[in-house]
Amino acid sequence: MMGGPPHDGAPPFVPFVKPNATRTEQGDLLFVLRASQGEFPRIVLAPGTVEECFHAGWRTFNLAEKYQCPVIVLVDTFLANSVRSMPRSDFHFEAVEIDRDC
Repeated sequence: MMGGPPHDGAPPFVPFVKPNATRTEQGDLLFVLRASQGEFPRIVLAPGTVEECFHAGWRTFNLAEKYQCPVIVLVDTFLANSVRSMPRSDFHFEAVEIDRDC
């Protein structure tokens, strides 16, 4: 999960924070894209909605299997700590494909 900057003064993972009380940023995305002990391929997925998180779950395994490299899923702290009710029909399970053609 991605968090805010270390200097914002707010404790991490506070579920009920007033709007605009802390700032969120995407600083970890650049870190994950560039940090390595050498050059190696990696895939980074950064879903922005609950629906995208659902699709990123099964796509992660397919991409790792197909390209044989690490796949990293970054989820924003706000999205990870939010609560949302969704009908089961919003998740299209028929779109889930397991790709094992390697």
